[in-house]
Amino acid sequence: MLKGLLILIGFQLTGEFISAQFRLPFPGSVIGMGLLFLYLLIKGNTPQPLSTTSTALFPYIPLFLIPACVGAMGYWALLQDEWLALLIALSVSTITTIALTPLIMQVLMSLTSNLGKQPDGGNSNE
Repeated sequence: MLKGLLILIGFQLTGEFISAQFRLPFPGSVIGMGLLFLYLLIKGNTPQPLSTTSTALFPYIPLFLIPACVGAMGYWALLQDEWLALLIALSVSTITTIALTPLIMQVLMSLTSNLGKQPDGGNSNE
């Protein structure tokens, strides 16, 4: 489990480094998550230590969100002033996500199934 945790922290630190070096307007953790996604995409599977660690951490995801929610309360006055804009933005983004996720999943599933087919339509056992 320690090896998987080190992999996760390594990607986060790499993202933080890239964000700081290039003065990007994105948090380093988001860049690190994108790098981890690209790594997993290129590798084609999840390494066992990373799988074990992520499975163990998954039930605790709500605990990771608490600091962000508490931090947002520091902007309570701004939230009260801009509640309508926030409500509209959250509603539109949620509806868009719900609408697009199945479509993206269908495209990815069709691409995956097409990768498994042989170009000549034959069987490799012949």
